[in-house]
Amino acid sequence: MVFDRWSENTIRDLVTRMEEDRLPRNPTASAEDAVLGGSGNNRMRRVGAADSAPITHAGMKVYLLRTSTLVPRGGKFELGWKSPRGSSDAKRIDESTPVFAEMCPPGVIFEGIWREASAGDRQKLFAASNRYALAQLARHKQYAESCGLERLAANLSALEAKAAPVQDSGRPGACLLAIGWGSGMLSKISAPDPDDSNYRTILKQLPLYSRALQTGLPFPKTRRVVFEGGHPAHLPGWVLLEVF
Repeated sequence: MVFDRWSENTIRDLVTRMEEDRLPRNPTASAEDAVLGGSGNNRMRRVGAADSAPITHAGMKVYLLRTSTLVPRGGKFELGWKSPRGSSDAKRIDESTPVFAEMCPPGVIFEGIWREASAGDRQKLFAASNRYALAQLARHKQYAESCGLERLAANLSALEAKAAPVQDSGRPGACLLAIGWGSGMLSKISAPDPDDSNYRTILKQLPLYSRALQTGLPFPKTRRVVFEGGHPAHLPGWVLLEVF
């Protein structure tokens, strides 16, 4: 909902406040409250999801993930893979650092309880969630295509196809979400356009990101990628939430 309601003016106002005042601990709190409401009347309090019913570990699998990155070469960017700390990024996949994670395979269903004030609230929330998901997927696909990750790009297109009918059909009962540790930075920011100069001005004032921006590389330049059959194939964390 924050992503859906923020605008370029919101980001511009944030930049102005951060330039005029000392850097606050939570610079976006007031901007979030402006579109969602404060703690006493936050519109997100009108919906809630309970924990899922238990499932067994029998259907879970251990997946191999590696972190892709962009490496500058001759004025252009090439695909690289994150290597052990202290060494340069690797161009060969098998020289990069492997990560193993136990996850559910596609198609596993979790069931729980959904509570809401009205179906109208759900329809607005899910429509906003799908717009957010499609914005993320467009950037992920652009990244994959520019890096030559063809299988990953194809699977991202398949995810887009699942999101678009949900959005276009007007069904209030489903939305696509990116959740969890592997879903990356784009799933955790609300800026309408991460390439916007005002947004980057904000990041430059935060030590965690300022150094990365100084490189001049696209931001974010990394993705955690799930391998399938020895090839980079999926981004983790994408789920379809349906309410019946």
